[in-house]
Amino acid sequence: MLTDELHHLKDLFQEGKLFDMAAEEIQLILALIYEHFWTIVALTLLSFLISKLSQKYQNKGIKLYFSPESSVFNDLLKETKLSKMVSNQYNFRKRYKPNMFALNGHVQAVLSTLTELLYAFMNWNLEITEREIFKTSDGGSLLLAWYKEGAKSNRKLLVILPGLSGTQESLYCQSLVKEANNRGYDSVVVNYVGMAGVELTVSRT
Repeated sequence: MLTDELHHLKDLFQEGKLFDMAAEEIQLILALIYEHFWTIVALTLLSFLISKLSQKYQNKGIKLYFSPESSVFNDLLKETKLSKMVSNQYNFRKRYKPNMFALNGHVQAVLSTLTELLYAFMNWNLEITEREIFKTSDGGSLLLAWYKEGAKSNRKLLVILPGLSGTQESLYCQSLVKEANNRGYDSVVVNYVGMAGVELTVSRT
């Protein structure tokens, strides 16, 4: 069935009718937008207002806990934008502003999953330069996903540890790898036992 559909599309393309069909679809979409224009505007404004109201709710209770004696964290505050966000050692000065179409953590989780699936389907994820299976002392197998500039790169290395259910394909890992590369770092994502398609070689994780 799929082969027949592909042959049909190929025939339409050769006959020059495929673009006509696409133009008709675009015209139909534009007609629907024109017909429901004010409904779309009203829903967009409503979503915007709800997002503004939800920002105040989501900002309550946001605190930052750390040891004032920690030299590592103090250096982090000095050298990053965190210093602009923290008014004192406990409270954030700036507010978290969610996207107007992702007003709470539930919607954000769903959108994140759908985006990851889209990236995987469209093959938009960064290409791994080297896959290494690391054997642990108890017989476990971890996949190390390397993102390097070259086989003998001398750049600094960023080690990324995903969440419990995350892998190198998780959006936050992909974003970290991209940002690290832009700043001149190689990266390696350490996938946990049983993740990233690696077969379990021990009875416990």
